[in-house]
Amino acid sequence: MNPERQFDFLQGNWDARCRVPSEKGWEEASGLLTASRTLDGLVSIEHFEGIYHGGAHKGFGLRVFNRETQEWEHTWTDTLAPGNLHVWKGAFRNGKIDLFGGWTDGAGRHVL
Repeated sequence: MNPERQFDFLQGNWDARCRVPSEKGWEEASGLLTASRTLDGLVSIEHFEGIYHGGAHKGFGLRVFNRETQEWEHTWTDTLAPGNLHVWKGAFRNGKIDLFGGWTDGAGRHVL
């Protein structure tokens, strides 16, 4: 399979569950994820709308296969932190993908 097409399965409209950590463990809320492709199918675009930490939340992501590094790069921004553009990178191995990214949170702690 062409690596640039590995996320084709994600295209369409999906009922989504947003799972976030809380003081009581994990909290889940429903949402809607819409994914499509653009630029001759080389870029995946996703929109998310749902509940996050108890409030309305919208997010926007781009997913692109980097031919030089042979990794997927997934960028994300949302209504909670519209000035922050988070980036995760990873590759499909053994039928799964792990995406990793890091940033500093509001308290100055490094988050992986």
